[in-house]
Amino acid sequence: MSERNDPPSCLLKEFYYLPLPHDAAGAAADLLRQSPYRAVRGVSCEVRHGALVLRGHLPTFHQKQLAQEAVARVPGVSCVLNEIEVAPGSSAAPA
Repeated sequence: MSERNDPPSCLLKEFYYLPLPHDAAGAAADLLRQSPYRAVRGVSCEVRHGALVLRGHLPTFHQKQLAQEAVARVPGVSCVLNEIEVAPGSSAAPA
């Protein structure tokens, strides 16, 4: 098991990577806030070791995947580290 301070494996496979734009986490959060699923809107985004990191709790694996696919469209993002936990009791209803 890797430490949280280690670079994500998607970056280790690359010979080089470009640093994310300074506003990548904000742009990703803006995309998530547009989701029809209330729970997805609460996912947090941060940049760690050049990767966009998603954290939070969602009720389904489907919503977890939707969140990851949404933020992968942010310009400059080549690596998404999805640390979202699936917790079936979370709010699942679209708003």
